[in-house]
Amino acid sequence: MDTSPAGRLGGAGLLLVLLLAGCASTPGNIRPATEAKPTVRVGATDSVGVRVLVAPGVALEDHEKLRLESRVREKIDAIKARNDRNAPPLSFRVDVEVTKYEKGNAFARAMLAGLGAMQIEATIRVFTIPEERKVAEFTADKTFAWGGIYGGSTSMEDVEHGFAEGIAEATVNPTGK
Repeated sequence: MDTSPAGRLGGAGLLLVLLLAGCASTPGNIRPATEAKPTVRVGATDSVGVRVLVAPGVALEDHEKLRLESRVREKIDAIKARNDRNAPPLSFRVDVEVTKYEKGNAFARAMLAGLGAMQIEATIRVFTIPEERKVAEFTADKTFAWGGIYGGSTSMEDVEHGFAEGIAEATVNPTGK
């Protein structure tokens, strides 16, 4: 074990980076689109399809769209597994309409916090299937603008994890229960 000052600093630096790593992956902001609280809670046996749509003027490549769709679906499946298994299974579709997708600039983030920020925003609508009845609508957004080594080494993929987690939690447990 390296107990020299350089060794301790290296370990402390690594620990700090690992502790801060949660910031990029923490859920973003979720806001209901209407005052009415959704009454539908996604159960463990319910099927949920996810569709990522792109608003006009938003630059989102096909592989990024598929990756985000997959992340949201994975997070929903993980969270819904904790819910009731005894209710009759229902089917839902979650439409994630990406309204902003900015990858920012890693070099600018590394130079100074706040520069080169990454941002992702979307409007999310949850429908029952086959009725196509909208049961929930909310917006989600996530911004990452840390500086230094952490800011420069964080990617949009890291930010997407937290963004997807927030969407999944709001979809599966809309009232937070």
